Amino acid sequence: MPRKNSAAVSIVLSAALEDPDCPLFVISTVRSDFLNHVEILPRLVSARNEIGRSWTLAPMGTQALREVVDGPARLAALEVGEIRDWIVSESEGEPGALPLVENALAWLWETRSGNRLSGQQFRSAGGIAGILVRSADDLLASMDDAHRTQALELLFRLVKVDSEGYRHARRRLPFAQAVEACGGGEEGRGLLYRLAGGRGRGDGMGGNGVRLITVTEDTSSSDVEVAPADQRDGRAVSLIHETLIRSKDADGKPQPYWPTLWNYIEKNKERATWRERLREDVATWVAKGRSPGLQWSLERVREAAKALRPVIPELSRDEREFLGSIDPRAMVAELQRSETTHMRRLIIGERLDVLGDPRPGVASGAQGLPDIAWCEVEGRTLTIDFRRNPNDPCSAIIGSLARSVRPFRISRYPITVAQYRAFVEANDGWDDPASWSGGLYRDPEGRSYHFGRFGNSPATYVSWFDAVAFCRWLSRRSALTIRLPDEWEWQQAATGGDIKNLYPWGAGWIQIREPYRANILESGLGGATAVGMYPDGASPAGALDMAGTVWEWCIDEHDFPGAVSSQDLDRYDASETTGPGFNRMVARVLRGGSWFDLQDFARSKFRFRSMPTNRNATIGFRVVCSSTFSPIDH
Repeated sequence: MPRKNSAAVSIVLSAALEDPDCPLFVISTVRSDFLNHVEILPRLVSARNEIGRSWTLAPMGTQALREVVDGPARLAALEVGEIRDWIVSESEGEPGALPLVENALAWLWETRSGNRLSGQQFRSAGGIAGILVRSADDLLASMDDAHRTQALELLFRLVKVDSEGYRHARRRLPFAQAVEACGGGEEGRGLLYRLAGGRGRGDGMGGNGVRLITVTEDTSSSDVEVAPADQRDGRAVSLIHETLIRSKDADGKPQPYWPTLWNYIEKNKERATWRERLREDVATWVAKGRSPGLQWSLERVREAAKALRPVIPELSRDEREFLGSIDPRAMVAELQRSETTHMRRLIIGERLDVLGDPRPGVASGAQGLPDIAWCEVEGRTLTIDFRRNPNDPCSAIIGSLARSVRPFRISRYPITVAQYRAFVEANDGWDDPASWSGGLYRDPEGRSYHFGRFGNSPATYVSWFDAVAFCRWLSRRSALTIRLPDEWEWQQAATGGDIKNLYPWGAGWIQIREPYRANILESGLGGATAVGMYPDGASPAGALDMAGTVWEWCIDEHDFPGAVSSQDLDRYDASETTGPGFNRMVARVLRGGSWFDLQDFARSKFRFRSMPTNRNATIGFRVVCSSTFSPIDH
C-alpha cells in the first residue's frame, strides 16, 4: 500500500481503537525484519503500545521452510526438487531464514531455464551464502560512495571481530545505534530500510530487495550491544547470515565468503579490538566495585580514543565513566563553565594533551616551530611603582618609573613544554652557539631537566638565560623579532594600562567566590595546570595565565629597573650581542604569581625577583613580538 494511503488508514484505525465504545479489534502480522517499517504509522504504533497486545512466534522450523519453497512453486508450476533440501539445510536455524530463502529463490527465478530451478546453478553460485554475497555486492554497487561507506560501517558494527584470527561472529546492535551508523535521521533510516530488503525509490541509495540485516524485537540476549537508556526502544539489528563474515575451506582454514565486508573488517580491525577490550575491562571494573586502580592509564586511553572516535557517541554510561573525558571539544567548552572545579581543570588539561589538544598556540606546528597564538596589545604610557621591601606587596612605595610602550604582540599562553622541547631538540637550537652568543651563560645540564610531563603545560625549570636563548632561536627561525617582555610591556598586557585593574580581569577578586579565575596556592592543586585552563582569567588583550599558574621571566634587572636601554634592547632583538648587562649574574624580574603562591602575589603590579640561573617548578615564561619602548624619565 502506498505510504500516503497507509497513513490515512492508520488515522482511521487509530481513532477507532482509541474510542472505548467502538467494538473494533485489529489483528495484524509483521515479519521481524520488517518491524522498522511499522514506525511510519506512529499513531497506530502508539495505540498498539498502549492498549494492544503482542505475540512473538517461534522461528520457522524445517517443515515450514520446506513449505515456503514448495508452496509458491506449486502455484507457479515450478520444479524445485533439486534445490529444496539444500536451501532448507543451509538456512534453517538462522534468525533471518525466511529472507535468506526468499533471496535465493528470487535469484534462481531470475536465472532459471524453463520451469525448473537448477540445483547445479545453485551449487555453482555458492549456495545460500554465495547468492547472498553476489546480491550484496550488487546492492552496494547501486549506492553512491557516501551511502556505500555508511552501509559497510553498519555491517562492520554488527560483527564481533576476532582480533587474533578469522572466527568473526555476529553481534546485534540497538536499532537507534544502527540508524546513527547509517548517518542518522530519516536518511539513516532510509539506508537501513534498504539493507533490510527495501527497494530503491530513486534517492541514490539503490535497493534490489536483498536483505543483509534483520530487525528483531528481542534484545534480551547477551550478544546485544549495551546502549544508553535513551537509545533503547526494544529493537535490535543483526546480520542476516554468519557466512557473510566467516567460512572455512576443506582444510579448515578460515576464508571470507564476502570479500567486500571482509576487507572492511580487516581495515578497521584495530578499532574492533579496542571496542572488545573496552567491553571486557568495563565489565570487570563494574563487577569489582568501580575501583580506580582498574581504569586505564592516560596513555592507554589516548590509543583507545583515537581508534574509537567513530563510535564515541554510542558508548554506554559505564564505558564513558571508565574512560573519562575523551572528547577534546567538549572538554574545552567545559572550561568556560564557572562551576568547573580546579581539579577538573587539571584533569582536562592532562586529557587534552594525551588525546590531542585542538587549541592553537599550545604545540609546535609547521617545520617544528612553536605555534604561537599572538594577542595584540595597545600602546600606552604607564608607571611601575617600586617598594621598599620587594617581597612584601604591602610595603611602602619608594619610587616610580614611567615608560611609553608602543603597540606589540604577546603570546596568549606561557611557552609550553612541547614548544620549548622543539628548541631543545632542534639541530640549530640548544646546541647552536648562536643561541648563546655574547657570553650568555649556558648550563651544561640545561637540556636534561624535566620541563613538565604534559606537552601543553607551561615549560618550567627554565632559567632566564634559557628563555633568552629560546627567543634568539625562534627569532632566527621565524624571521621575527621575538624576546622576553620588559616589565612595562608585561603589565600593559596584563592590565590594559588601567591602574584600577589589580588583576587581569578587573579591580577585585574574592578567590573563594570566583575560583575559576586562576590557579594559585588557595586552589589546592599543588602544581601547574596546562596553559589556558582558566579562560575567565583573561587579560584585556586576551592573554591567559597572567595571574597564577607560573611566574614569568621579564628582561629587566630587578634591583635596577629601567637599566636596559632601548639601544640595548634593539641589539638584543637582532641577536648580535647581549649588550651591557645581558649576561650579568644579577636578579631578574618575575611577574604574575604561581600555583605555589598566595593571592596577593598574583596581582598584576607585584614584582618578584630570582637569579637568572634559577630554575624550579614555579617559573616559566612567555614572549613578545615586534616591540620597542622609549623611556619617559628615570
